[in-house]
Amino acid sequence: MSTWLKLALDIGSSIDTSPNSGAVNDYGMVAAIFSINKNIDIGLSYLQSGTTPSNAVSGKGITSDRSEIGVTWRF
Repeated sequence: MSTWLKLALDIGSSIDTSPNSGAVNDYGMVAAIFSINKNIDIGLSYLQSGTTPSNAVSGKGITSDRSEIGVTWRF
């Protein structure tokens, strides 16, 4: 196992309970976290979501996706 690279998987569901637009949103996210040194990590992730689990996995129907990059600095 590498100490400079970590892989992550997040699968879940979020619920919007607002009175005018309540909805369920299922999602899956994969991420890679690169440890540059003991105080700095860089993370890359891809998230895909949908109104049903099968939409989130297949990318069909009502879906959304996004990619992100982030930096963690420990001090």
